[in-house]
Amino acid sequence: MQAAREHLGPPALTLLLDRQRIVAAGRDMAPPPAERAFLAWFARRAAAGAPSLPCPEDGVPEPAFRDAYLRECRRVAGSLGVDERTRRRCRDGMSKADVEEHKSKLKRVLVEALGAAALPSIVHGSGRHPMRCGLALPPAAITFDDVRVVHGFGTWTLASGARSSEGAA
Repeated sequence: MQAAREHLGPPALTLLLDRQRIVAAGRDMAPPPAERAFLAWFARRAAAGAPSLPCPEDGVPEPAFRDAYLRECRRVAGSLGVDERTRRRCRDGMSKADVEEHKSKLKRVLVEALGAAALPSIVHGSGRHPMRCGLALPPAAITFDDVRVVHGFGTWTLASGARSSEGAA
């Protein structure tokens, strides 16, 4: 296992949101938009050094989770925006079941593509009452390669490897 880790190098995650791709464990892939948005939300938090989040309680949808997730959905979907089904499902907030479903789908996609090398890039749950969700990657291991710059004269996209600290909530 140690030899495999040394071969792969240190864990790293690059989100290429404008290209609808991620690079994890050195592999380029295109997870579905909902899972890419979920991963981007937690990656922004981890890149900013924010702690893991307490998962919503059963039956108590969390509006702050909805807002952060939909913000990432808009970033991922670009001009297409957030689809009506997602908006309707998150109307009252994100529930514990929503969070668990996204975690499960993201894990499945990453493990199918990367095997054991996916582990650092999986949004994981830890602890109890409340369970907390987050990425195990250190901030320096996470980059957002496509950084949008908004200026009075327009919007540009720079492929700079710069980290983003937006959306840490």
